[in-house]
Amino acid sequence: MSLSKKTTISVIWSFSEQLGRRAISVLVTLLLAYFLAPEDFGLLAMMALFLAMATNVMDSGVKEALIRLPNVSDSDLSAAFFLNLSLGFIAYIALCLVAPWVANFYHEPRLTALLQVSGLVVVVNAFQVIQVVIMTRKLDFKSQVKITLPAAMISGVIAISMGYWGFGVWALIGQMISSSVLITVFFWIKSDWRPRLVINYSFFSQILDFGYKLFISGVLSILAKNIFSAVIAKFYSTTSAGLYYFSEKILDVLMGQLVYAIQNVTYPVLSSIQNDSSRLKSAYRRVLGVSVFIIFPIILIAAALAEPLFKAVFSEKWWGASSYFQIMCLGFVLYPLHAINLNILKVRGRSDLFLKLEIIKVSISILILTITLHKGVEAILLGQVLASFIAYFCNSYYSIKLIDYSLAEQFVDFAPSFMLAALISLVIYFSQGLLQLHYMIEVILFAILGALSYLAFAYYLKLNAFSDLKAFILASIKRE
Repeated sequence: MSLSKKTTISVIWSFSEQLGRRAISVLVTLLLAYFLAPEDFGLLAMMALFLAMATNVMDSGVKEALIRLPNVSDSDLSAAFFLNLSLGFIAYIALCLVAPWVANFYHEPRLTALLQVSGLVVVVNAFQVIQVVIMTRKLDFKSQVKITLPAAMISGVIAISMGYWGFGVWALIGQMISSSVLITVFFWIKSDWRPRLVINYSFFSQILDFGYKLFISGVLSILAKNIFSAVIAKFYSTTSAGLYYFSEKILDVLMGQLVYAIQNVTYPVLSSIQNDSSRLKSAYRRVLGVSVFIIFPIILIAAALAEPLFKAVFSEKWWGASSYFQIMCLGFVLYPLHAINLNILKVRGRSDLFLKLEIIKVSISILILTITLHKGVEAILLGQVLASFIAYFCNSYYSIKLIDYSLAEQFVDFAPSFMLAALISLVIYFSQGLLQLHYMIEVILFAILGALSYLAFAYYLKLNAFSDLKAFILASIKRE
């Protein structure tokens, strides 16, 4: 099978996985929001930074390093497995030791037990990293769909049951742990690869030389992403932190997994043609164009419909999160551009530049946070939007250098989709309330009209991204 066809099928399977998981996540989140209070999500927000840091220690860039290597032997995989496992146990022990300090910092005694139990996810995930690498290198996302969807369904049922029986925040912890355990078990059942006890010091040196810079970059990226929920929890209230974290979770359910699917598939594909600059640039431009064509209208229409969406779907205790969600959407709109630009650095093996960029972006983000800290939660979020737009110019700088992909070319590739989606979203935003409809009917009606208008204008204007997406879909149908 050709690379283009294999990529098309892989994207579709990965998208199907994310679509299925997202649908399940939406249902689970809706039901949990009915049983849980904002304070429960606020407790999870307090832990998010530390859990993410521990996960980053466990991975340490090993996964990305293995995916981009042209050839990986069985002994290499075994060595990497035991490296991840060792780092996972180290990260968990550190998490247990720091848990009482975190509880004292937030004046919330429950955090000690919550962190020590939820941290088990880090160790469990260490057992699945290499299995994911093997399937990803083969672009076998079909098998991953068969693994992750059942796990998401079962863990969702567990979480809802715990929420119904009054377990509060422990329902969220139960979902995290059960999902991790089930995915790991299913990966080991599906795969016939098993580790061998080997010590390959030269291989450790090879992957860590690439991975340690991604690890440090990951620390900085996690800090930049999670410091806001930590700061809101510390300087405002657990409820405000819960509303913020809940909005972030909804946004991730709607969009985060989709961006991850595109990034997850394109990284190994682009890595396979990393030495052909002309072909790499061409493929990269198509990936960027199709990605933003799909994501821009979803995120901008969601922002336009934030208020009626929250009032239609959630109880009154969550309505305050709608303004947070709306501002977050504006900050997230450039995320696919960030992700794809950064992929080029990893594909080219320039983890040093990746690290340099993270240092610059985190510094900018913290500076803006310092300025907005005492001006309210919405001011902090607007600062994030500004930081996101500045970060785009930082991330795109090295795409110009590495594959000769200029800002003007990038603008040509994403501007038509952005302007069309923005125009339709503005019309939707200012049209709300004119028909005096029920909130749910209003959301459904405007969402459908917005999507149809977007596709119709894209077809009429003959947008390249629309043609590429149609070609991908037709190629898949013909193959079937």
